[in-house]
Amino acid sequence: MIPAVTLLICTTPTPTPPTDPTLVGLLAEAHSQSLDLTLATARLEAARVAARASGAELRPQLDGAAQTERRRNAKEGELLPSTATSHRAVLEASWEIDLWGRLRHVRVAATRELEAAEADLRGARLLLEADVVRAYQDLRYAQAALKIQDLRLNGFRRVLSIHQARHGAGLATNAETFRAESDLRQTATEAQVTRREVIQARHRLALLLGRKEGTLADLLPAPPSALPDLPPGLSSEILSARPDLQAASRRHEAALARVGEAQAARLPRLTLTGAYGLASAELKNLARSESVAWNLAPRLSVALFDGGRARSRVQAARVEAEQAGVERRQIYQRALVEVAENLALLEVDTLAQVLWDASALAAERVFLGRTAEQQAGRGTGLVTAQTELQVLALRLQSLLAARTRDHTRVALRLAMGLSWIQ
Repeated sequence: MIPAVTLLICTTPTPTPPTDPTLVGLLAEAHSQSLDLTLATARLEAARVAARASGAELRPQLDGAAQTERRRNAKEGELLPSTATSHRAVLEASWEIDLWGRLRHVRVAATRELEAAEADLRGARLLLEADVVRAYQDLRYAQAALKIQDLRLNGFRRVLSIHQARHGAGLATNAETFRAESDLRQTATEAQVTRREVIQARHRLALLLGRKEGTLADLLPAPPSALPDLPPGLSSEILSARPDLQAASRRHEAALARVGEAQAARLPRLTLTGAYGLASAELKNLARSESVAWNLAPRLSVALFDGGRARSRVQAARVEAEQAGVERRQIYQRALVEVAENLALLEVDTLAQVLWDASALAAERVFLGRTAEQQAGRGTGLVTAQTELQVLALRLQSLLAARTRDHTRVALRLAMGLSWIQ
């Protein structure tokens, strides 16, 4: 049983679906088209078949056989060997009595491996969902940033035009004009970088959806969607919902069951075998009652000397169980660190985004004042344009901070094992 280290006292949260219908559709499409999920599903089916096969070993086995045999026998004193023909139809049954639980341990191990494969499939789904949400949000934030940068380009063009007019009138120096040209080129370069991010996000999202290159043209620019908030009051007890931790726990239990199997394999085995059938030298007499033959034979077997192979199998199983236990503890410790780290980062990122947004709002109020002064004839267009550029710069920083916050939110949900869809 994994101990719970409380981060915040709460009940176990439930998944909260996103509100953006486009994102919901993309998540559903990714679930149906992802090759990673197809591979994980195939592994799950293989584990399910193995579990069924292990359960069959606990039940008796029945075989049927029909045989016609012709033998040639040479007896002492006979010049010519004699020949004999026999016909036989028989049902043969065998059943190993599971005295020490060997077969039950086999079944438990296979069942736990099946449960681990199911957890792996859930983990693959969660990872796919997180990647899709990140790629979608990156695309939306890049599109929004590109829109702001286009506004900044227009603003720097106006500033450059004003400086050129002032320079022509002898009211500005060459340095001011050169600086305006430099700001315009830098902003144009930043816009090109953002266009590159848009292209990369589109292709990454298309790959996650299993689409061919360039098939996301129908995804028109839109503002970033609000991601669902985390359930109030988070506790580390929800780490039990993490698929990787569930899979590691099940594999540890399977390894312990294999230790029991290896130990029981060293003890005597009791097998019941029996046969019921018909045997006759003449095929026409095979169905007569005097042709009926049967036998029942219990068999007790034990390995007296195997060169230490059985003992080595027990030791190997114990080592594998110890390794599985260490891996389970490692995953649990990593989960605790990931949750604690992302909770702290989310608080910092949220505060940073709020501060940037507040700064942008304050700059907008200044911009409105400068606009009013210009309309009243008490201000210049240059001051108004520069103030507008400050607003746009702060809005861009607020947008980048919001993207960082959303990345942390996605990472936190993934660390907690929370799905994005119900």
